[in-house]
Amino acid sequence: MTLPETLKTYIDDHLYTYEYYKQLAENAPDEFSRDMLNDMANDEMRHAEEFQVIYQGITGELYTPTVTTALQRRTYRDALGDRVMSESNRYRRYMRNYNNRGIGDALLLGTLFGAGVDSNLHSLALLYLLSRL
Repeated sequence: MTLPETLKTYIDDHLYTYEYYKQLAENAPDEFSRDMLNDMANDEMRHAEEFQVIYQGITGELYTPTVTTALQRRTYRDALGDRVMSESNRYRRYMRNYNNRGIGDALLLGTLFGAGVDSNLHSLALLYLLSRL
């Protein structure tokens, strides 16, 4: 997969997860959980925008993805559990890509690292939210 194709995948993934967390926040049992999920959604949007800037810098084109609704009839508990593994896997993927790129574009490396760290933090936050149920 080329770097622009990989960036499109990252953008799509973060926008999908943004929608997922927004929908989860609507179903959250309390204000604390709602706020935490909305903060996580905002992280996802920020990362999508950062990858979009890199994509546009490389290709000269603006990528405009189509995002579908994400949650689709999952219980709140199941939806949280599903995202724990997704975030953990994304963390591993970003850290592997970060380590494999070596010396390269500082913006891309910083974005991969930041997105990876947030994915790890999100998986921990999701586990905490699950423990509160």
